[in-house]
Formats: sequence, C-alpha cells, structure tokens
Amino acid sequence: MNRSFLFFALLFAGFVLKAQDTLRHKVFYPTDVFIPDSAELDRLYGVLPDGKKEKIRSIRIIASCDDVGSEAYNRDLSRKRAQTIALVLSGKYPGVSTDVEWLGELELESVTTDSVSVSAARQNNRCTRIILVYGNKPESAKKDLATMEVGDKLVLENLLFVGGYAVLLPESFPVMDTLLAVMQNNPTLRINIIGHVCCTPNAPDGLNLATNEMNLSVKRAEAVYMYLVKNGIKRERLSYEGRGGSEPLGKGDKYDRRVEIEVRGR
Repeated sequence: MNRSFLFFALLFAGFVLKAQDTLRHKVFYPTDVFIPDSAELDRLYGVLPDGKKEKIRSIRIIASCDDVGSEAYNRDLSRKRAQTIALVLSGKYPGVSTDVEWLGELELESVTTDSVSVSAARQNNRCTRIILVYGNKPESAKKDLATMEVGDKLVLENLLFVGGYAVLLPESFPVMDTLLAVMQNNPTLRINIIGHVCCTPNAPDGLNLATNEMNLSVKRAEAVYMYLVKNGIKRERLSYEGRGGSEPLGKGDKYDRRVEIEVRGR
C-alpha cells in the first residue's frame, strides 16, 4: 500500500460526522393504499426535525409493496406512495434535495408459512422508508489530498445496497457524506466510480431486479455518482463504470460486492 492510498484510507476512517444527524423512519399502509392515514401522518410529523431550527441537508424516500397483486400494479402503487410522501415533505421542507425511488413488491422475509407471520411480513413490506439528513455539515478535513496519485483506488467500506438493487441502505449514508465532503473540500479532485458484483463468472454483470437487466454493477456505481451530482459536485469531475464480477479480490463474495473510487486527477 503506497503512502497516498493509506492517507486517503485514513482520511475516510477518521472523518467526524458528529455535527450531523440522520432520521430514519417508516410509514406503513393498509393493502392497496398509497395515502397514509391520520395516525401514520401524526407519527411521521412527530419525529420530523424543525426545518427552521435545523438545516435539512437531504431527503431520501424509498417505497415498496407486499407481494399481493401483479408486479406492474405494485410498482405503480409504490410509485404513488413515494410521490405522496415526497409531496408531504416538500411542503414542510421546500427546496430541499430529495431522492425518490419505488421498488414495487418485495419478497416475504418470513421463513414460516403460518398466516400470522405472513401477514406481519407483508405489513412490513407495505411501507415508505424515509432517510433525512439534517444539522451542520461534517467537519472539514484537516489536510488536503495533494499527495494522492492518479490511479490510486479506495474501496468504500460499509457502502451497502438492497440485495439485487442499486438502492443504498441507510447504513451507507455516513460514508457517502464523507465522500461528498472530501469532494467539496478538494475542488480539483476528479474521480472515477467503479462498481463490482460477485458470483457472475459466466455473465458480464449482475442482474438488476428493478429492471431485469444485467447492469447491476453499473447502476450501483451510477447511484454513487448521482448522489454526488445531486449534492452539487460538477459532472465533469466524475465518471462511473461497472466491471461486473471480472475483478474478484479472492477474499469471498462479501468483498467482491463493492464500489471503488479511483483518482483520475487533482
């Protein structure tokens, strides 16, 4: 490991995020409904931060359905759920950057077949997940990246996605915020975002369950790219690509499912 790679890795490991908070909340629905009832709306408003006292930095909305009904119907229903919540939050936080996604139906997580467990699993899937970042920006890095060399790569640790999708899990946003802060604090830094998947020895890429296309590594890299763009990083400083499962690390499937950052210029 060269000095510049180690510096970048240590920068990510030591970055302080205490000046910023993240709210994670789920809104639930009855079957075939996309407008929350009054109790769910009251529960949502009860946890939302005050936009006048706290700086609302970003909002992410991810909606889903249970497995009852056709795939097309459930995808449209999840879209309506996501857009309804987006409308609610835009009224409370006008002008805040908002990412909206809809997943359609989700498979049951329950491993049993009794009616109570199945009903509970379906109820859990009929939801809209809200991830709201607020507060001050992360503290800026104490040093610059002048020692970075073109071609150096860094694996983004703890960057996690919903299985089979290019949808970031809430646990991923601290490292995404760190990457964003590094790009903001180093305005000449240019990077390439590289997506990888595991377990595809005979296919060019992984299956993206959202589209049924073999482009999962590309779409996961694009998700990181779009996060940076939507938060003000200029497109000309960024590029992205997917390399499927063509570059396994030899450490197991977990480590092959990754996104890397490659320095292209500074």
